[in-house]
Amino acid sequence: MCLKQGDLKELYSIQSPVYAYAYAYFNLIILELEGEDLMDKLKSIGQEAFLASLKQIKERALIYEERTGEKLFLEEYEPIILTFKELYKKCKEITGEAIDDELKAYVKKLDMRN
Repeated sequence: MCLKQGDLKELYSIQSPVYAYAYAYFNLIILELEGEDLMDKLKSIGQEAFLASLKQIKERALIYEERTGEKLFLEEYEPIILTFKELYKKCKEITGEAIDDELKAYVKKLDMRN
């Protein structure tokens, strides 16, 4: 079950959030799977959901084009599903220790909102 989903945009806009700024929280009770197996299953489900969303967007774009005669340009996306641990590791490879400083500053900024 999805508990919460959203994006981290600071201002409202009608544009979809960039893939790096969207999130979803899930509540799962799975007694049969170990942690890594569960993560693999969740990543697989995420991949399927992303691909289904892209398919739906293309289908709706075709309907729009048929109705209006206007050709739409759709970006091609390849889903990349990462755990936070994997994302953090990639960021650390690119930025080194700077990612830790950025995260600490962001947490401090969040604390100031309360």
